[in-house]
Amino acid sequence: PAASELQRLLKWPDDSFNDDTWYKTTYYFPIGFHVDDKKDEFHPRIIGAIYGDSLVTVISSKDPRGCILTIDGRNLLKAIDDNLQSFSFPPRFGLISSCTTRLETLGDKVFYEQEQIKKYLGNNPFIEFYVGGESTYSPEKGLTFANISFNSALFG
Repeated sequence: PAASELQRLLKWPDDSFNDDTWYKTTYYFPIGFHVDDKKDEFHPRIIGAIYGDSLVTVISSKDPRGCILTIDGRNLLKAIDDNLQSFSFPPRFGLISSCTTRLETLGDKVFYEQEQIKKYLGNNPFIEFYVGGESTYSPEKGLTFANISFNSALFG
């Protein structure tokens, strides 16, 4: 009974999963799963469909643990500073990918995102792509899929 349990945990009304609103509502509450038994990291997956009382995601997990993930506008904006401040060199160029859900969620606050990037990069150029589904790669973590994320590749 995953769908009714999600409604109960989030205190949503019984009709919250109607044809007109279920996708937009659940989009902001991805389900977190462990995808690697060796790492204690939850990876977000949006709910792709509701069949009866079952939730369908784009990942299978044999791990019975899971969690409901969410984020608010304040933390969406804080993620920009956290990301850009993690670099230890002065950047000369930036490539940035940002989830389209961020764009939809932030609305006109997306210009704050642009100003934060300009503040960090100064007069140096950058390109920001809004993407539907984002992945990052690092030698330490390998390929990681994210949701509602802000990712940057800065060049010095």
